[in-house]
Amino acid sequence: MEIEKEWMEPCQCPGVHGGIRKLKEMGKGFVHGALAASGAVLVSNPAEVVKTRLQLQGELGSTRAYTSTADAFTKILRQEGPLALQKGLGPALLYQIAMNGTRLGFYEPVKRLVQPYIPSHYWASVTAGFSCGALGAFIASPLFLVKARMQAYNSTASALGPAAAATAAVGSQHDYVRHGVFYALRYVYRTEGVAGLWRGVDAGMARTAAGSAVQLSTYESLKSSLRNLPGGADHPYIVELLSAFSTGFIVAAAMNPLDVVYSRMLNMKVVAGGGGGRGAGGAGGSGGGGGGSSYTPYTSSLDCLVKTVRNEGPKALWKGYGAHVLRLAPQSFLTLILLEWIRRVATT
Repeated sequence: MEIEKEWMEPCQCPGVHGGIRKLKEMGKGFVHGALAASGAVLVSNPAEVVKTRLQLQGELGSTRAYTSTADAFTKILRQEGPLALQKGLGPALLYQIAMNGTRLGFYEPVKRLVQPYIPSHYWASVTAGFSCGALGAFIASPLFLVKARMQAYNSTASALGPAAAATAAVGSQHDYVRHGVFYALRYVYRTEGVAGLWRGVDAGMARTAAGSAVQLSTYESLKSSLRNLPGGADHPYIVELLSAFSTGFIVAAAMNPLDVVYSRMLNMKVVAGGGGGRGAGGAGGSGGGGGGSSYTPYTSSLDCLVKTVRNEGPKALWKGYGAHVLRLAPQSFLTLILLEWIRRVATT
């Protein structure tokens, strides 16, 4: 009976309880991060559609559909309707849950983990942000792939006639995305395999890790600096607003070159026929070559970077920067502000 009583008593092991407490904390952080980022993406997704289109146009010598960020917004609205500016919203929400839930949820625990080894608070923040960003990007990469293909897809291009369609659509066109995110994931798996779902993940991890390291460390540094200004401590909401808004511009600058490469890697189509690398695919999604084995326009993220610079010049790596700022400024701003608010609500 004494043995049974001992088994029935709750475990008094400090290590076990500490581990459970940390898991609960990380789970809570995941939920907070996912909710904050999902709320922000409802506002920022239209700019993401425009940014993706701008980054894909002119790829490997293809035609340009838009002359500027404003022109892209106008043409998408006129040719495809208002709902086209929310293309890819489904996978965008799922991506934010998976990626930012991981990135923002694990950030504080990871930062505390590395702080004993990295005395500088700033560099501990950079390390934690970089690590969590890379992990989140890897986990969520298939969802970003489907999102990019949905946002690039112009369902009305074929109705404009062959000549107009060639300039209305940018990048490879993946018709199957019309059937939804889960159908698209299954289709990519069947036709391109597991590697296809994680295509360009190295660029995606580098892009998100860099952006995450810059975003979280810059936000904390700005917030700390502004609090130390006269009257700063008396206006915490203004400090958070200014810090979050300013951070968006800096993050866009850090991410854009890798973002162009990532968008192109995700949207490229496996093309039947030999002679790899001859075109990225237009309105119909083809990109060169006659018979022979299949190929992709790019063999790797590095190959994509080299071909982009060689064919379009270094400025091509800054394509869509204006739209990127329009997306990241509110995305970063709203995510960080919502995260602060959710944390306050959760602790009251």
